[in-house]
Amino acid sequence: MIKKGFLKTQGHKVFTKYYRLIPSKKATDVAFIIQGRNESTEMYEHIVHQLQHYLKIDIVLFDLPGQGHSSGEKFHINSFEEDYLNVFSDVFNNFKGKRNHLIGHSTGALIAMLFSLQNEVHEIVLTAPFVKLKDYPFFLPDIKKLSGMIVSIPFMKRWPSRKNESVPFERNNLTDNRILYERFYKGGPPTWNWLYEVSKAQEKLVKNKNQLRAPMLAILAGEDAIVDNSAFKSLVEDLNPRPIIVEFEREKHALFLSTMANQERVINRIVDFIGQQCPEALC
Repeated sequence: MIKKGFLKTQGHKVFTKYYRLIPSKKATDVAFIIQGRNESTEMYEHIVHQLQHYLKIDIVLFDLPGQGHSSGEKFHINSFEEDYLNVFSDVFNNFKGKRNHLIGHSTGALIAMLFSLQNEVHEIVLTAPFVKLKDYPFFLPDIKKLSGMIVSIPFMKRWPSRKNESVPFERNNLTDNRILYERFYKGGPPTWNWLYEVSKAQEKLVKNKNQLRAPMLAILAGEDAIVDNSAFKSLVEDLNPRPIIVEFEREKHALFLSTMANQERVINRIVDFIGQQCPEALC
């Protein structure tokens, strides 16, 4: 059963899809898929079906503010805490079960890690975790300083951080799956305030990383041109328990929208990990 609707959260009307396996029973295992920037619930429907083929878990999809069918200004947030963490907290508390599993992609991975600092979850799965931008021009100040200087001018907060252009499939750095790329990727660049707020959130994660206690699986894309894989590895290298890190060579950032063969590799890793942490969830 799929239950669609809108959840009124703190300042937003958030679109949700709740995939129930046994509607007549209280949810035991619930997985929350936290999307990345410029994404929507439609981009994850095929992942839900793949996961539920192997796992006895309910799954919640939702659109972040400003994305998909949720309210909010596209490509912009006023506050990472209010627009992302508080909104996800409301979604989590509305749908949570006895055991709760987080699956976060890119910016969603950052949300998942920060949320788990102060909330109990069974385990966390991260794909292409966004803890730092990759290959930022060396001759400019780091992104937090640069964006901080720009947003100090109030009317610049909502300005796009770069030119909005349509990137053809042949030049995209997200996926090798032409069909899914041309179907879904029609977004624009983030505003400067989005970059500033995310940079502050990344800094907060670095300062509080030792509070990460949930078992963690991180799946990295070897040819990721968006996020810095080495920064993530450095962040978690001394955590206890130590995360399991899997890196797929020749794979791009959008792991859930990759070719079918690579999607299957990602799903198999996730299923194996959740099954190890929670054998009751296996079909």
